Amino acid sequence: MTVRKYVLIDDDDVIAILNPAVIHRVDPAAQIEVFRSSMDALMYLSTLRKQGGAAPDYIFLDINMPLMNGFELLSSLSAEDEVFLQNTKVIILSSSMDKRDIEKSKQFKIISDFSSKPLSIPYLTELLSK
Repeated sequence: MTVRKYVLIDDDDVIAILNPAVIHRVDPAAQIEVFRSSMDALMYLSTLRKQGGAAPDYIFLDINMPLMNGFELLSSLSAEDEVFLQNTKVIILSSSMDKRDIEKSKQFKIISDFSSKPLSIPYLTELLSK
């Protein structure tokens, strides 16, 4: 059985509980890291790369967060981090379906998809089947 690694980055209390529960329903063996701040997630990903760890399979990233939003996190990735994450699917999960945010997400080649919160079982099932 393949064990998939997920990183969830969202400052919302409910989403931080709900999304891991959805992932475990669809992918019971999942390894999940939850970060409430973009800065903590950025530090984790950089440390993981430097220590030779495996990149996550999926990153679910919120846009609107204090101090450093999701787009700022992506802009802060180093070239080495981008290479490290080249096979990672980065999905924006946002409560905002603002066309400007969707258009801005297209500027980042690392982003695989843009979806609304919360993560749903049908969406994740479809995503994992690709």
